[in-house]
Amino acid sequence: MKKYRLLLLLLIGVLLMTACGSKNTFQAVVLGVSAEDESCMVEPVEGSQELNSADRIEIDLHNDLPATVAYDISHEAQVGDIVEITYEGGIQETYPAKLEDVCDIKIIEKAEE
Repeated sequence: MKKYRLLLLLLIGVLLMTACGSKNTFQAVVLGVSAEDESCMVEPVEGSQELNSADRIEIDLHNDLPATVAYDISHEAQVGDIVEITYEGGIQETYPAKLEDVCDIKIIEKAEE
């Protein structure tokens, strides 16, 4: 009986640890980039789960991202570009919304000029 309890507790612990480390990825259209404020405003693309939570998401490039990624986005991203954002945690219920922990942003499609 003790073995089953121990096994059950171990299984629950593993499941909880797996759930906490999950990363979410979505695509968004860049609405604006401010090199001065080191921030980026995006709108999740149609069909993304994040669009159900927020139509605008502000990303603090200075605090949320590694310096090289923040520099690339703040100097290379332009309005209309499509970016892929990877984050952990949830979406804060502010307006514009904010992501709890941004891990990465990549430009995946440049806007047509």
